[in-house]
Amino acid sequence: MMESQLNWLKSLATKIQPSLNAKKSFYDLIEYYINSTLKQYPSSIWVDIKRYPYLVSDFEYVIFSEDPQSFCKTMICDILNYDAKNKTGYFKPIILNAKLLKKEYFIDFNNNRLIYVIHCSLTNEFLLNSITYHSLSFPKMFYSLDSDKISNCFDNLKSLVSISKKEIVSAKNTVDYNIRKEIFNKVVSKLKVDIKDSSNSIILVSSISDYTDQALDIIYSKVVIKNTFYDIVKEIQSSYYKEYKCNMINHTINVPYDFRLKKSTVYLEKGKHKIYLFNLFNNGCYEPIPCYLTPNKLYYVSHEFVKLRYYLLNYYTLTLFDMNNIVNNNFNAYKQFLLNRILATIGEYKKSYNSSELQWVGIFRDIDYDKLKFNQSNRYLGPASETFLH
Repeated sequence: MMESQLNWLKSLATKIQPSLNAKKSFYDLIEYYINSTLKQYPSSIWVDIKRYPYLVSDFEYVIFSEDPQSFCKTMICDILNYDAKNKTGYFKPIILNAKLLKKEYFIDFNNNRLIYVIHCSLTNEFLLNSITYHSLSFPKMFYSLDSDKISNCFDNLKSLVSISKKEIVSAKNTVDYNIRKEIFNKVVSKLKVDIKDSSNSIILVSSISDYTDQALDIIYSKVVIKNTFYDIVKEIQSSYYKEYKCNMINHTINVPYDFRLKKSTVYLEKGKHKIYLFNLFNNGCYEPIPCYLTPNKLYYVSHEFVKLRYYLLNYYTLTLFDMNNIVNNNFNAYKQFLLNRILATIGEYKKSYNSSELQWVGIFRDIDYDKLKFNQSNRYLGPASETFLH
């Protein structure tokens, strides 16, 4: 009896082995064609998910590419040509789905969503770390943290800062910090009068005392705040700083995993001299932000993960200027500030871990629903789904 069972198991193992080898060959081919397509799109990168464990992804492979739709179609074409010649039958059918038209696509093989390709013009470790700390700021992720993985994230970040500090030319910024601080205090005091519950709508990324020569990064959780904030700054400028003009620039930010993020910069200008006052970010309008209420109860200051996300994101933005050979002495001073704040914030996190004073401010809007609305209102950009057969 025992011998017959053993023979049966051996027979079963023989039958299973070819399918296991076939599966391995399937993934080998997928990875081969990822690498092959990457050579055709040199600005694209294959993201190492193991190195960035908190990168939100339901896919086995994540690619950042300047042209995700073209990248996917090139890869699919090469795979289909291979499959037609070798008749493997691995790749029937292949479906290309747009999670976000022109920006985010995933490739489905035999009902398996394997490859996710996201728009990104330049990828570096500052961007990837910024995405990581954004993910850590989500409530679901925030309350299920692995302390060892967090320590590894911090260690990797310290190493990145150490390397980057050696590459920066020492510089000092000469912008008047007091003007920025005075205007901010006047704005939040007036907002308290003009808008009900305004204190629940403004989150300063870091304490005012942390800033010296840099624009204050501010997250708002009500759409009305942005224009009201700007209008109040203009009133203050016309009363106290008449020699300046007040302006606001709206920026397009293409950040993977956060297509809804918008940034507006408010600044004063006198001739060629500019004082950048505030960077206003809208993400409190669609996601809850972990933060702490300040003693004066006029506004909030963000949690350490949010701080790290924005310090890294701002540094990443400066690397885009570097890529375009835009040289500015103030950029070096700003880089120094950001790197120093990253190190300081890691220390702050260790001191405030599991703080009972933590609150969540902002509105939750489902990102998949917002992507669906975007796709429906931009159908001219292309089909939401395409099926490829031999």
